[in-house]
Amino acid sequence: ALESGAERVAILDWDVHHGNGIQDCVAGDDRIRFLSLHQGDAYPDWDAQRANRGNTVNVPLPRGTTGKKFLVALEEALPFIDSDEWRPDLLIVAAGYDALVSDPVAQLSLQPESFADFSAVLKERFGKRLVFGLEGGYELEGMPKAVVRTLEPFVEKSPASADVAAEEEREVALSAHRPPAVF
Repeated sequence: ALESGAERVAILDWDVHHGNGIQDCVAGDDRIRFLSLHQGDAYPDWDAQRANRGNTVNVPLPRGTTGKKFLVALEEALPFIDSDEWRPDLLIVAAGYDALVSDPVAQLSLQPESFADFSAVLKERFGKRLVFGLEGGYELEGMPKAVVRTLEPFVEKSPASADVAAEEEREVALSAHRPPAVF
């Protein structure tokens, strides 16, 4: 992005694991600001996770952090990467989904819907000055749902897609009240 004309780039890493590789690559570059929200006691090096290095800020979160608490932490930390004093031309989101409550590897408690809330905040603040990069996760049913929810705030919905979504929600609600199938 910097080589293509951007003067300032912000990187937001949401993941269970600290973005130590990104932090090491950008540390000391005043054109870049890096913000990592992660589980505080997860691999890698816990001391490095807590060390803020001028252009990097780390927000280690306790096990069990819910989407609402994660959102509060995100909103409190965002001024570091976007303020009147320092405004990026682009935000790159390193989007990890191992923070899902259903993920077997870590102990944060985010739901797929949580990611729509995070993205809505980012859309309001950055508009179209952002890009998402998929980092991954380990729970293969919840992760695709979380990815879709991440992108929802950026997708214009047609009346037809709203009808399909309403029908899907109605089917889910009805299936909860059906007796189990007997074979």
